[in-house]
Amino acid sequence: MRLADSLDRSHEQHVSRVTVDVLPDKLIFHLEASGPVLLEVMVAQMKGDLAREVFQRDLVFMLGEEVIKR
Repeated sequence: MRLADSLDRSHEQHVSRVTVDVLPDKLIFHLEASGPVLLEVMVAQMKGDLAREVFQRDLVFMLGEEVIKR
């Protein structure tokens, strides 16, 4: 829920869809967006500490083929 809230941080609903690949060492979030999502991903990375701890995996956010880095 924290990650979902983070992905609409600007309240402009730029992220329209999220799919997740679960790999042994990471969760890859594939985002579909209609606008800029850097702020949303930055906040999701900050709030993702609980998800990283619970799932014991790194969080990776992608837009198309591009990894979004903060």
